[in-house]
Amino acid sequence: MTKMTVTGFQEVFDTSLIIRFDELCFKILNLYGILITKIIAWSERKESKKTDAEDIGTIMFNYNTLYPHDLYNSYLHLIDKPDYDYTLAGVKILGDRLKRFLAGYPQLYPEIIKIVKDELADEDHSTLALYLNKNENYE
Repeated sequence: MTKMTVTGFQEVFDTSLIIRFDELCFKILNLYGILITKIIAWSERKESKKTDAEDIGTIMFNYNTLYPHDLYNSYLHLIDKPDYDYTLAGVKILGDRLKRFLAGYPQLYPEIIKIVKDELADEDHSTLALYLNKNENYE
């Protein structure tokens, strides 16, 4: 049986977007909320469910497609770098934006950082990095 925690649920719920349709009202997670829940889910069930890695990859590698104005309005300096790559620039921007988002949640921030650092500590054996590298179709 898979154990699932509620780490981060309150924080992402509190920052969700409110969508109204007639008399109905929905709360939808914003992109950072989705990414946070996927990172936590990956840490808890990476051995049994690979779709969390796919979702993380889709968000990471499509950030500039979802928010192209962010690159051109706030991160133009990335384009001037000699090793500029549109997709990797989006990953860098997403990381920066996620860090800023998490700064407002001092209890959640270290948990997410620990998950990412633990996952990437041994880059040759990171399950997430290996899985992301295998699956190159993130559209």
